[in-house]
Formats: sequence, C-alpha cells, structure tokens
Amino acid sequence: MIARFAAFVACMTLDLAQTRMPFCPLMFAGGTSVPARALEGVEVMSSADHDPAGRDRLTATWVELAIRLGVLGLLLFLSFTLIRPFITIAIWSVVLTVALYPVYDWMVGWLGGRRRLAALMLTVLNLLIVIGPATWLTLGLIDSIRNLSDISIYRP
Repeated sequence: MIARFAAFVACMTLDLAQTRMPFCPLMFAGGTSVPARALEGVEVMSSADHDPAGRDRLTATWVELAIRLGVLGLLLFLSFTLIRPFITIAIWSVVLTVALYPVYDWMVGWLGGRRRLAALMLTVLNLLIVIGPATWLTLGLIDSIRNLSDISIYRP
C-alpha cells in the first residue's frame, strides 16, 4: 500500500504519466528487496524492455525538474534580497505590538469598547513619543550649526 502511494507521488512529481513508462520506485535499487505484494499491478521493466525514446523522455523530465528547482531557488533568493532591508522593521513592529497590547486593551476598556479610537489615540501617542524628541534634536542641531557659522564669520 505504501509502495503504491510512493509510486503515485513519484509519478505525479516527476510527471511520468506523460512518458507512458511503468514506474516502480524500488526498481532502481536492484528489485530483489521488493516484497511481492508491493509490486501487485506494477510492471517492473527488465533490461530488455528499455526504450531509448522513453529514456530520453525521462532524462528530459529530470532536466525540466532541475530547471524548475533552479528557477524556484533563484526566485526565493531574489525575494529574500528584496525583503532583507525590511526584516528589522517587521521585527520591531512585532515587539512594539506585543509590548503595547496591554495599554491598548486598557484604553479600549477606558473608552467603552471603541477599538478604532483606542488604536488612533495609541498611534498618535507613539508618534508624539518618537517625533517629539527627534524634532527637538533636529532643532538643537540647526541652532548649533547656526551658532557655529556665526562665530566663524565674525572672527577676523
């Protein structure tokens, strides 16, 4: 039963149904260790039955499989290369979501179950926490550069 299922999966994976070749997954291992009941209804190819056209189709199937796996690997690599800069942002967003969920849950209860309003207020609060100090540092940097330029201009 398991051997038939394995043969079916192998045929579907390799698309050997189009080659019209009888297939047994254990026939390549010598065929001597195969139980008789595992081969019921499955034709095992003898060495005299080899069809050169069938071998060519089987080779073409393996080449097609290798090409598909290569293209899939290339697409996965390029996808990872594209996503790589955003991985740290995604990780930080998960950390902040988990850390701020109790605050959000408390705000929902405090606002009478209004989830959208709680989400809006929490988002605005977080933006003020991040943008406020960043704005203060930027204005301080601009003021320091202005003072530095004033000193260098008035020195003789």
